[in-house]
Amino acid sequence: MQTGKIILAVIICAILIGNIQTASAQIVYGQSASVKARMTYTNWSVDYENGNSLTVNQFMIPVNGFLPLRDNWELRYHAASISGGVELNDGTENSLSGLGDLRLMVNHSLSDDRFLFSLGLNLPTGKKKLNLGEELIVMNLLSLNYLSFPVRRLGEGMGVNLLFGGAASNGVSRLGGTISYQYLGEYNPFDSLGDYDPGDMISLSANGDTKKGNTVFSASMTFSLFSADKADGQKLRKPSSQFEISTGFETHKPKYSYLGNVALLLRGRITNYDNNEEVFEQLRLYGNEFFINTALVYHPDKLWSFTPLVQLRVIGNNEFEDDNKQGSSAIFGFGGEYARNIGEGVDFNTGVTYFTGDADGAKIKLSGFQITGGLIAAF
Repeated sequence: MQTGKIILAVIICAILIGNIQTASAQIVYGQSASVKARMTYTNWSVDYENGNSLTVNQFMIPVNGFLPLRDNWELRYHAASISGGVELNDGTENSLSGLGDLRLMVNHSLSDDRFLFSLGLNLPTGKKKLNLGEELIVMNLLSLNYLSFPVRRLGEGMGVNLLFGGAASNGVSRLGGTISYQYLGEYNPFDSLGDYDPGDMISLSANGDTKKGNTVFSASMTFSLFSADKADGQKLRKPSSQFEISTGFETHKPKYSYLGNVALLLRGRITNYDNNEEVFEQLRLYGNEFFINTALVYHPDKLWSFTPLVQLRVIGNNEFEDDNKQGSSAIFGFGGEYARNIGEGVDFNTGVTYFTGDADGAKIKLSGFQITGGLIAAF
């Protein structure tokens, strides 16, 4: 039984309950019920080559919970309150605030814990029917791929996600794989406009790790396909397929841990349809992405730790030649996080990361920061 539990820990459950925010989780047996609240404040300054500038910010308070239901059954849930806004250099201010959708996920292990089945639900409690004035302006900026925000859209339609996975081990090596399907229902994203039906998604993932000495090496890959989005029942656009590969390591010492990760996201071309649902354009809307980060975790005892980190994110140019043309982007980040145990089963953490870089072929200068802080309580 214990072997099976160890094996399942390697299965990464890509629980995509809604396509706004990917909530990843792992089956980790023996955990107590817990609640985590971790606020995140993100602020970006964007300076264009024509002299215009703006600042865009987002404040988010998510609540994540874990509840063991019975042997081999567990429940996870997520809810969040989000607020943010944009200030232009002429003093104009726009805001977008509200609740996000409530997400629930039930996991069940099978066959001596060697297989996993998950059911996820996206309950449409989040804010929709945005006005076409200030709220649309804010959402468009949140969706820019070179700006990192925890939430890019508040509410969507009713969603269902199904996932099945399995795993095996050989000595110190483990391998897991999953297949998942995501359905998102029709909803009304903007006031005074029609219904929008996001396409469905199917995703295949494989993950593995092996240990040598004090170091664990890991690797993963995920391939995702999407069906066409529809507006008022008519095909509008088919999102590009995605293939993501990553590899990393983690070395443990008595008072230190080193970790690093490299990831590459390859995007295909989107397909645009005309009023007769005929294909009229196939271009890469967003460029491929490369990400690398490393961190040193200093933990002199069990009560506290400090983690300095650095990261680099590079995004390639898209394939448009009109006003939607966008050059490459490069964003460098550095910062640190402090974590401390403040009581039995209660941990506190806080951190800050600074960003600097440019976008659209250096036509746009970027700077920003992200502050986090929260509590984790286990029962």
